[in-house]
Amino acid sequence: MSLEEDMVVDFPSDFDYEDEDDYDDCPLFTRESTCRADSKRSPDKQRNDKDNEKKLEESRKWYLIYKTMRGSIHVKETRRRRRSSMVDNVSRLSYFQSNLFATILEDMLQQLHLLGKCNIGLRLLKVQSDMNELLCAKFSVKPSKIKTEIDNIDVKDVDGEQHKLLKLIADRRLCGNVLKETYLDLSLNQSFFQLSKHIKSVLSREQINQKLLEDESTNKIKRRELLRNLRHQRNHMKSSVYETNAFDSSLQREARQRYIDTWQEARCEQHTFGIQNKEAGSSGAIAHYRRKCDEEQRVHSEVEMLANIQLNETLHLIEEVMQKYDKDIEAIDIKLQILKKKLEDQTQTRIEMAQKLVDHEKEIRAWLQFKEERENLRQYRLKMTNAAISVQSWWRGLLVRLELGPYNPRMMKKLEKQKKNKQKQEKQKKK
Repeated sequence: MSLEEDMVVDFPSDFDYEDEDDYDDCPLFTRESTCRADSKRSPDKQRNDKDNEKKLEESRKWYLIYKTMRGSIHVKETRRRRRSSMVDNVSRLSYFQSNLFATILEDMLQQLHLLGKCNIGLRLLKVQSDMNELLCAKFSVKPSKIKTEIDNIDVKDVDGEQHKLLKLIADRRLCGNVLKETYLDLSLNQSFFQLSKHIKSVLSREQINQKLLEDESTNKIKRRELLRNLRHQRNHMKSSVYETNAFDSSLQREARQRYIDTWQEARCEQHTFGIQNKEAGSSGAIAHYRRKCDEEQRVHSEVEMLANIQLNETLHLIEEVMQKYDKDIEAIDIKLQILKKKLEDQTQTRIEMAQKLVDHEKEIRAWLQFKEERENLRQYRLKMTNAAISVQSWWRGLLVRLELGPYNPRMMKKLEKQKKNKQKQEKQKKK
């Protein structure tokens, strides 16, 4: 049972105990006395034991509140032991002042409770707004674990009645919680520590909101600067694309010319090859036998010379290899170090180029999105202007057909008379 519901319960008629020992010996709260009383009752009254136990618990609660309001010595001593270090530093009121403010807050809590219970329309609206949650609870559907206030906000219906209702309920709940905590603080600690704590939290929230507004203004300025830079970069990209297209066209022209030249050369070679194939029968046989005789003679003369040369060369090569072995090892080590350095540089450049490619892809996507939004806005404006022109032409045609406004014949005659009178007056003034 909440504190607001406890306020509605009446005090028992025999609350006249001063000590905690009297509370244990009180016949109203002992189990034996209740059992004796139940034994003397009729069987119909014994069926209401649960209701009697609830009333007994309520009377026990109100006895404790009565003891705090009466300011018994034992309760004061226990309160002094349970005070925290934060409450000790707060300036306390006198006992009379704290109880006076506590009674005022008690009346306010009762009024808020009655206001909430009597406003049936507000409770019905609250049930309608919480219908999804109530249905989930009815059919045992598990709610989401992470839930914030933003989940219940609809962007298309920000000023709806549901959000106003939730705001009203949250404000009333906050007001009730603050009043309860100040009431308990006044009755137990004789201070306004909880009220000052809530005020400080509200002030800190306002400071945070002000800071967020300032951050929003700075972010808007940064966004304008970034859009300006994007426009400059887009113009630069257009000029660079135009230059690359011109360079590509020149390369294509050169490639066509080279293809034509090579095609002509290939046709010439094809014709010469055909002529050679026709004459290759006899001339090939003559050349073959002549070449064979020359090769046999040259082979016999050169075999001996080649054998001697190979021996000399092998000996000379062995000496050179033994001399250059050490030099080659040093050169290989140096080359390995150079290649390692080049590999590191190439990997670094590859990483930079990959990052640059990702950034370029993001910029292209942003540009395409902006282009699509601009096209949609242009189509919307075109539709609106066409609609306005059609409505205006229809209205003017309606006025002409019905002879209304400036198209009324009588009005036209009056306007002509007024023009003639003005012209006569001007002529008279000139004379």
